[in-house]
Formats: sequence, C-alpha cells, structure tokens
Amino acid sequence: MPRAVTIPVGDREYEAVVGRGTFAGVGEAASAFGPRRAGLVTQHAVSAYADDVEESLVSCGLEVVRCVMGEGEAEKSWETAGSLLERLAAAELHRDDVVVGVGGGAVTDTAGFVAATLLRGVRWIACSTTVLGALDAAVGGKTGVNLRAGKNLAGAFWQPSAVFVDTSAFDSLPRDEVMGGLAEAVKYGFIADPEILDVIARWGDATAADPVHRAEDDLDSVIARGIAVKAGVVAEDERESGRRAILNYGHTLGHALETATDFRLGHGAAIAVGMAFAAELAHATGRIDSDIVGLHRHVLRRLDLPVSAPRRDIEAALPLMRRDKKATRQGLRFVLLEGLARPAIVGDVPEAMVEIAAARVSDPAANP
Repeated sequence: MPRAVTIPVGDREYEAVVGRGTFAGVGEAASAFGPRRAGLVTQHAVSAYADDVEESLVSCGLEVVRCVMGEGEAEKSWETAGSLLERLAAAELHRDDVVVGVGGGAVTDTAGFVAATLLRGVRWIACSTTVLGALDAAVGGKTGVNLRAGKNLAGAFWQPSAVFVDTSAFDSLPRDEVMGGLAEAVKYGFIADPEILDVIARWGDATAADPVHRAEDDLDSVIARGIAVKAGVVAEDERESGRRAILNYGHTLGHALETATDFRLGHGAAIAVGMAFAAELAHATGRIDSDIVGLHRHVLRRLDLPVSAPRRDIEAALPLMRRDKKATRQGLRFVLLEGLARPAIVGDVPEAMVEIAAARVSDPAANP
C-alpha cells in the first residue's frame, strides 16, 4: 500500500506518495490545481514511466507538452533550462499550469528550476524514478542547474506541489545505483531516525543483495521515513540558513572525494566513506563511542557500500574540503554526531583530529 508523507513548508503543505504504481495518481493531483496544460520534462531512459504519467494527466483532461532532455548530469545545464523554457513558453503555458518532472535528480532539479523561472513561477510536481532522487532531489525545494563554473550555481528555492515516488521504477536500476541511493537513507537514520538503520541491519544476505524485489515493503518504508526526516528539517529551515546543514552529514569529505576521483567514486559510495569519516572524527573528538562507529561500518557494509577509500584518494580529497561551501574563515565546519539522532554543526575541529579520522578511513592496501 502506498505511503504518504506530509511535508509542511511555511503556511502550506504538500504530500510525497511512495509505493508501486503511484504515478497513476499524478493526473488527479495536478488537476486539483485547475491547469489546462502540463509541461512534462523527462528523458528517453525513463520513457515508459513518463508514458504512465502522461496517460494519467491526459485522463484528467490536461493537454500535455512533452519535453525530452538529454541523459546525464551534463545535461542539467543552463542551455537545457533555456531550451525547455522556450518550448513551454511557445506552447503558451500559463501561470495556472503545471510542470511535471519524471526521472532522476537531474530531471527533477531541472524541471523545478524551469518551473521556478517560467512566468516567475508555476506549480510543479516531482516524479522520481531513482532511489537517490526520491531521497534527495525530489524533496526540499532546492532546484537548479549547473554552470560551466560549477555544479548547481544557478538555482532557486521552489517547493513542489506534490511528489510521487513510484518504486516499480526501481526494478530496472543497477544494484550499485540502488545501494548508492540508500546511502542517503542511512544518513537520515544516523541524524534523525535510527529505525531506518534497524531495518537495514536486519536484512539477510539475500535481501541485502536485492532489496527492490525481496524487501518491497521495507524499501518503501525506508524511503518514506527518509523523506519524512528531510521534510521535518526543511520545515524548520527552508532556505538553508541553519539547521538544514545537518542534511550534509558525510558530505564534507564525500563531495571532496567525488571531485578528487573525477567522479570515479559514485555519489553514494563517496558519501558512505564520508559518513565513516565523520563517525571516526566524532569518536576522535570524544563525541561518540566506538559502538556507533561500528554501527556505521555494519550498516554501510550491509549495503556493500565502502567505509574506506585508497589512501591516495583521501589525501587528494583533504585539501578540497577547504573549498567546501560549509567552510568559514575560521576553518572547516563538520556535521558530527553527539549520539544516535543527535547531530551537531561543529566548527574549529583540530587539524590533528581530522588527520586521525582520515587515516582511519584510508586503505593503504588499496594504494600502497
């Protein structure tokens, strides 16, 4: 049965609906706003799911303008956004119409940005087809595209009017992509909802090898609970002025590792190493005990996610952390645990402690 998570933002709220077959409900949700047209932004790789969404929209009386963007993160660009805006403007979408993004994070980020800028803002609906997109990009209202100067440098805070996660779309995802997406769920477990960790820790080998087909209910629950965590944080800090920074748990080293390896290390794997590093750093500075460090390692390994990286990659990543957007003039800030579900934003961490934690997540055998 689908799960609905209410996401309060300011003086309004919207729902994220998680479960198999949920894209059939997109048309009803969209038609409640009274639009005549829907601009459907998608990619060829998920055309079957875009077809389901389009059918739902048409069945509710909406005229659909379908726009297909290119594949990959490189297509989440200013040029793509401009092309989509021109297409939707030429199709005469009005301010009471709706934009619908069907795909992974690159699609929903772009569709949301287009919705935020078209006619100074039209409603939009996120329809996520990936685990990572469901747990990260689809919820929270941070939309944007990449510029040549860097990732997500053009963007807007623009909340969706509804979110749909059709978990049947996960059937065709590579296992590594599923596990990498679940790294975000693990993050939510450590910063706010340990039940997520308990669910994953209980999985046997066969279930952990294929949770999409062997643990459908568990997977739906983990995703819904993760969305609920993010929803609660966003409700407190929509514009990322304070508490929302806890959502960056594991990301300080993780993002640096992505860059240092030229994205050879995928996002989920990099964030997993970043969380292991954050746990070691919290332990080195006396904030958590070794049991919580061990729990990080157990849960991440249950998902076949790494808890260390080659020493060369760690050494290359450390200087890059100082360019992180979370750094201040006084030095790096880290999101560290002071216990399960007790995250804190910590500044002025001694460099010696950073070096100790880095050594503990370096794998000398991988790069002697």
